[in-house]
Amino acid sequence: MADPPTLIKMADPPIRNQNQYQFALTCAILASMTSFLVGYDISVMRGAIIYIRRDLHITDVQVEILM
Repeated sequence: MADPPTLIKMADPPIRNQNQYQFALTCAILASMTSFLVGYDISVMRGAIIYIRRDLHITDVQVEILM
C-alpha cells in the first residue's frame, strides 16, 4: 500500500528564499550591535560615575537612579 500524499508533503523540507536568510542575518547583526553598545555605555558610565559622585555630592541611591 502506498503512502498517502499528505505524509510525503509533510516530510519535505520547507522551501526558504534568500529574503528570509537576509532578514535573519540583519536581525542578528542589529542584536549584536545593540548588546555591544549597551556594554560600551555601561563601561563609560562606570568610569564617569567617580567624577559625577565627587562633583555633585550624590548618594549611592542617586547613583543607581542615574545609571
